[in-house]
Amino acid sequence: RAVRVFFQKWSTDPALLSANVTFVLVTENLADLSTRMVRSPQTVEIEVSRPNEAERLEFLRQTRDAAWYAGKSDVPVERLAQLTSGLARIQLRQILASVDEHSARLDAKLLRQQKKSVIEAECYGLLEYVESPHALDMVSGHEGVKARLRRAAQAIMAGRLRGVPMGYLVAGPVGSAKTFLVTCFTGEIGFPCVKFLNFRSQWQGVTEGNLEKILKLLHAMWPVGVIIDEADAFLGDRNQQGDSGTSNRVFAQLATFMANTDYRGKIVWFLITSRPDLLPIDLKRQGRAEEHLALFYPQSDAEYDALLRIMLRKTGLERPTAGRCRRTC
Repeated sequence: RAVRVFFQKWSTDPALLSANVTFVLVTENLADLSTRMVRSPQTVEIEVSRPNEAERLEFLRQTRDAAWYAGKSDVPVERLAQLTSGLARIQLRQILASVDEHSARLDAKLLRQQKKSVIEAECYGLLEYVESPHALDMVSGHEGVKARLRRAAQAIMAGRLRGVPMGYLVAGPVGSAKTFLVTCFTGEIGFPCVKFLNFRSQWQGVTEGNLEKILKLLHAMWPVGVIIDEADAFLGDRNQQGDSGTSNRVFAQLATFMANTDYRGKIVWFLITSRPDLLPIDLKRQGRAEEHLALFYPQSDAEYDALLRIMLRKTGLERPTAGRCRRTC
């Protein structure tokens, strides 16, 4: 607190202003600083953003020569720059140094593992990096839902992003494969996928700082799918009280980010809930979770047979006859 007071006094001190003295404060999130200091007319914010694809490519070429990539990487350097979205330069350097240290060969699998560990370490306890080895053909039933998701996947891969929903509201009873369906969809289009964990804190200002960190990472690592499980309880609404307005500010910040049409087809939101009626209407409207998908339990013998066949494929067990499928289910 004393440091903050001194900085505020210095920012208005005529002697320092006339001497053209500049103080530089470095922070990861503006929310970690005093609000009065950030909003001071004497303060100028300069954001150092994460590198884009062209900047990552330039850095990778400067850090290692072409012979290194030819001898130690199965991934061309141009493709490597694409797959490392969301990573800072120091994290790129760590990945390359890890390959040298372990005398390993950099392939797509190793790169995914490295990227997952880097992102989870940076956002420890805030985000979970989710990858699915399956596509939508591993989801039993829900043919109409899968058809709509496949149309969106085709639009994304063809670059027709204007026709892709900003987000999906996936509703259904417990155990209806909502989360599995979403991860299979992201696996089919080749998106990395992250899942929100508990970013809230008991300390004043930390919650907003955590959310700011998450949103900056999402902005840098697109294309990406974002899963919010049990969204009705996780997100809350505008009318929550008892925490000095923190929940209201978090809700407003997240809703504003979700509605940014610059991210259409680049950041795809999946709000998963078994109680869609409890989700605020602000998040279910057009421009946010605008596509609503309803999942249900299998009803007919054919649907149960299809479910069991999918489970047998997933587990690698012997396939029984159709009659045995019906009796088992």
